[in-house]
Amino acid sequence: MIQISIDMTNTNSNLDINQTISLSVESNNLEGSSIIVGVSGGPDSIALLHSLNSIKQKYNLSIFGGHLNHGIRPIDADNDQQFVEKIFKKMGIPFLSKKVDLKNDNKHQFTSLENIARIERHNFLFDAASHFNANFVALGHHLDDQAETIMLHIIRGSGLDGIKGMSEISKRKINDKEINIFRPFLTISHQNILKYLAAQNINFQTDISNYSTKYRRNSIRHFLFPKLETYNPEIKKSLYRLSESVKNDLNFLEEFSINEFNSISEVNQSQITLQINKLLELPD
Repeated sequence: MIQISIDMTNTNSNLDINQTISLSVESNNLEGSSIIVGVSGGPDSIALLHSLNSIKQKYNLSIFGGHLNHGIRPIDADNDQQFVEKIFKKMGIPFLSKKVDLKNDNKHQFTSLENIARIERHNFLFDAASHFNANFVALGHHLDDQAETIMLHIIRGSGLDGIKGMSEISKRKINDKEINIFRPFLTISHQNILKYLAAQNINFQTDISNYSTKYRRNSIRHFLFPKLETYNPEIKKSLYRLSESVKNDLNFLEEFSINEFNSISEVNQSQITLQINKLLELPD
């Protein structure tokens, strides 16, 4: 049995999370949007579902649910699916759920099971969004997930595109299937999400595979970050600030490059002409 310790002292997490979601909806002009929430049954997606549902009338949001049972953990996964479907029905949220058997899928002979699961998840969310004519797919990635993602990219030696991490609003395309992703929890810690759920007595499922250190992300979560926090207790927030700084730099570089290209080029239907003298004057 997995025990989760939650520090309930000095918390306004219920207010903080709903305020954060509201500000995210406002700042991204999502009023009146149709949003499908990807719900695994874990604490993050359950909190996201409840929070979005609590503000849907204020912002005229249409909320739908989606759940994919990968079949990787047969008994636990079936329990998760039943749990999530009951929540959707109890909250009166239209939903789609699907069960697949990735463990016995021959495709993972050619690629990793994790990659097959990622593609299957994407395809399911694309189909669910199409079914409900949803503008966005909302996912429960939070501050801890963002920090882990950035750290993984640093370890791999990724460039700026990797270190920028996840964005609140983004597009993801796999095999010509594109979805608009909404991640409003990126500034909220996992601990605050647990506080939010505890304050409202909201139940959730626990995926024990999240505690297996055979996965690199889990190893970073359970071993590396506790060490880093002895040097900087706010390391996750620091990495988040790094990602925001990198995003600003990338936006500047993209805008600068477009402006400079337009200033030295002439484009017609059949060719692009560059002014070499102006090109040579550009900074390295």
